Amino acid sequence: ARFDKCGFAKLLGDNGLEYYIKKYEITLGRKSKASNLDVVLGDSPVLSRQHARIIYAFDAKRWELHVEGKNGITVNGALHTPATGPCVLNSQDLLQAGDHNFYFLLPKQQRKRAPKGSKVATPAGSEGTAVPQHQQQQQPAGIQVPHPASLLQRQAVPSPRLGMPPGG
Repeated sequence: ARFDKCGFAKLLGDNGLEYYIKKYEITLGRKSKASNLDVVLGDSPVLSRQHARIIYAFDAKRWELHVEGKNGITVNGALHTPATGPCVLNSQDLLQAGDHNFYFLLPKQQRKRAPKGSKVATPAGSEGTAVPQHQQQQQPAGIQVPHPASLLQRQAVPSPRLGMPPGG
């Protein structure tokens, strides 16, 4: 049961959608007896039986969305159809297909921290003091990026550590 909530990535959305991607290709689509789907997006006629695939592209070391349904999928407000080709997926991208809104989530990258006050090499080769992680990527004052789960008005649940595909 411990590994039930592990995967390379996760889809989290409305209507109770929570799917851990545990293989390098999954299929999303409309509920149908004839379709073998990993993620059922409902039975809306705007969805195709095999509406889209999410694939890990090993050569490019990234996740991609391949849309197969004629009505497409919106990613962060931009419509993607079979004619637009693969769409690169980044963590916290908002996808909309039929009546479903869901996020594509990748695990947080673990960085090795330098001990406090330790010396690290700077790009020019000189030494400097390690910058604490909380100061390395500060956002401009007043800008707060909400967690995807809060945008879906779901109760915040600590997310498990997810594995990454080789080379990712």
